[in-house]
Amino acid sequence: MTKDIRFSLVPIFLALVFTSCSSIPKDPHLLSAYYFEEARAFMKKGNISDAIIRFQDAINSDSSFLQPYIELAEIFLAQNKSRSAEELLLRYTRSRSGRYLFLLGRSQSQQKKWNEAIENFQKASESGIVDEAIFLEWAKVYQQMENSKKTIEVLRKGAGNPSYSKIESLLQSLESQTIKPFEDQFFDELKSVQQVTRGKFAIATVIKLKLTGGAGEAIAFKDVGDSTEYLPYYREAVSSSLLEKLPDDKFYPDYVMTRRNMIFYLAKYLKAKNEGWNSYSDLSDRDPIYKDAQKMTAWQIIKPKADKSIGLQDNISGTELLEVLQNIVTARKE
Repeated sequence: MTKDIRFSLVPIFLALVFTSCSSIPKDPHLLSAYYFEEARAFMKKGNISDAIIRFQDAINSDSSFLQPYIELAEIFLAQNKSRSAEELLLRYTRSRSGRYLFLLGRSQSQQKKWNEAIENFQKASESGIVDEAIFLEWAKVYQQMENSKKTIEVLRKGAGNPSYSKIESLLQSLESQTIKPFEDQFFDELKSVQQVTRGKFAIATVIKLKLTGGAGEAIAFKDVGDSTEYLPYYREAVSSSLLEKLPDDKFYPDYVMTRRNMIFYLAKYLKAKNEGWNSYSDLSDRDPIYKDAQKMTAWQIIKPKADKSIGLQDNISGTELLEVLQNIVTARKE
């Protein structure tokens, strides 16, 4: 990182100023340096409030002097004033150093502005600055986003520097952990879900019932990106006739499912796959949901509620969905 030349010449400037006169310098560049050194002196004495005032004076005297922005932003971040730190740094419009980009990324990550933080951490890592903290903070963003793959990927970027001991130990720890297969991890998390969405319903059913409809790669959804981790499961759910492709070409993975939805889709799928439902064809078809509910309770795939109702408008919990899918698996084996 290239230092602001005034920062390196501050002691010389001050020596010249105080040699010639004892008054405060009038030149804005020298005045900014003067206030900056006063702020540093206050910092050494633990006088943070006066240091903040002097750093602000230094910025007001010469807005092109980067170092006061850096020092003041670090104070704000230490005080958990991430928004103040970001607003301060964004006031600086000149060439941005690696340290500047790193602090800007930290201020944004603390506000959960993940994309902006990631962009600035990446730029800081490419600026030539040697600082292990860049990769640690960058990786922390992905940890908070629950993206373990990207977390390890970022740490590996910094692992090449032998002086980065914290990265090495953290990376070894993460890589040595026994990472559960995706399916086990997904089902563990599903058990704590109180409202199953269409996306989670599709993933759980595709995995649990081992659906393989084929030709799923040609299916695209306007609201699901091509790089979405769960896209193959959504495609499989449609190609296996579990879910339909909607007229607007969207999947709606965040739509909250009800028991009515669950009964309809599972019964439709089981009928399509000749899972024994045709033997009930003599039942009235005036209310398809009621007919399907009768079948599924008879097969003990779903259970009526305590008040003898099916609870068609109730949300589905992750635990209930897993129980229903396991009942289907068990019924197939009998």
